Formats: sequence, C-alpha cells, structure tokens
Amino acid sequence: MSQQPPCPRNVSPWHWGWQLAAPLRDQQRGAFIADAITALGIFVEIQFSKISSAHIAVRERHWGNLVWIFDARGPHADGRLRFTPPTSSAPISYAWSRPPQYLSQCHRPIFLDLGDSPQFGLHLLYRLPDLYDRDSGLGHLYTAESVRQWMRYGTELTPWYHNSGNRRRQAA
Repeated sequence: MSQQPPCPRNVSPWHWGWQLAAPLRDQQRGAFIADAITALGIFVEIQFSKISSAHIAVRERHWGNLVWIFDARGPHADGRLRFTPPTSSAPISYAWSRPPQYLSQCHRPIFLDLGDSPQFGLHLLYRLPDLYDRDSGLGHLYTAESVRQWMRYGTELTPWYHNSGNRRRQAA
C-alpha cells in the first residue's frame, strides 16, 4: 500500500483529506490552482471557511465544469442542519437554521460535508438542490466513501438511505 503524502502546512486536514480523494490536485491553469480534479475531469473546489461572492463567481467562471464541497460539520453537529430520515432514494428534506449566505451565490453543484453525522451515525455528504433555498429544500445524502469513489474513479453516485429494517445502506 502506498503511503499518502503529508498534509501541507497551509492546508487543513479536512481539506487535504478531500484533495487526496481525487487523482489530480493542486493543478494550475492560468492564475488559478484547482483544489482537485476528478477522474471525469470535473474541477472540485473544497471550501473550509467563508468565501466572498466575488471569489465564487470568479472560480465558477474560470473552471466551468465545477462542484463545491463545503464543510458543514459544525452546523450539522450542533443541530442547526437537520434532515428527514431517508427511507428511499427519493430526495429528502433539510432544514437549516442560519445557513451561510454565500451558498446562495453558487451556481454549480454543492455538496455539504456533514462529517460523522450524529443524526445518522456515518460520514455523509448532502447534495443541495440545484434551486437552492437557504433554509429548507430537497436533496440527496451520499456516503463520503461513495463521493471519494466518484472523485477517484468516476463511479456513479447513488443516494444513501436506510430501509425500514433500520439497516444503513447505499441505494442499489
């Protein structure tokens, strides 16, 4: 097994963990450096902290085919970001008290990293709906591992849900 490169000093361990999921990272194009590029050639911006509307617009315009991964572990852990328990692969609703305003400036797909979810007991990401409503809406949950596989190998993302037997699983 190959050893992963050490985390650079100016990068958070959370950010670095997501960068390592992609086959390419820190790729320069013009004046910009992409956090990660998936096996399918999709650029990934990994955002740990606040970001201005201007920076969002510039990055989206520059990269074009882009998805965002935002750190939402804090709001989910403290109960401000909650979900209805999914029982099928249909979209599920979320409710978010005091969401960050900058998310509404994104025009590309947004994944929220929930970390080890206290609500569901495993590491999940939530894909916000394309027509993002700040306080509530419908989207999908994915396991962190399935998002990593999508980034690394281009595998299809399938929503996560737990069935009526209360066993957690990935949708088939």
